[in-house]
Amino acid sequence: MELESCNIKETNDRLRRLLPDIPLPHKLILTEGVAGMGVAELNRVLALVRSYDDFTEENDPYLEHDCIFIEDLICKIDYLDDKYEGLKIDGNRVFTIMYRNEY
Repeated sequence: MELESCNIKETNDRLRRLLPDIPLPHKLILTEGVAGMGVAELNRVLALVRSYDDFTEENDPYLEHDCIFIEDLICKIDYLDDKYEGLKIDGNRVFTIMYRNEY
């Protein structure tokens, strides 16, 4: 996925729609709680996240489509450098899905 060819929002949307097949160097992280849900429930959650399109000024003030609250879950995208240590806006995406109480 070429980041230079689109803006942050478009990149995040394209990445989210590929779940769970995130292309390298991007990563998908499921917290312990989410990883422990059954296969059917995880597939349902992934489908909800893939199809999410209810972004508003209130829940997406920077228009980056990088954080989603669905049911009792938080889905967020962080932008990291090649070592996954520091912030880099046009860097690797790390998509994390967690329960709100795991944040």
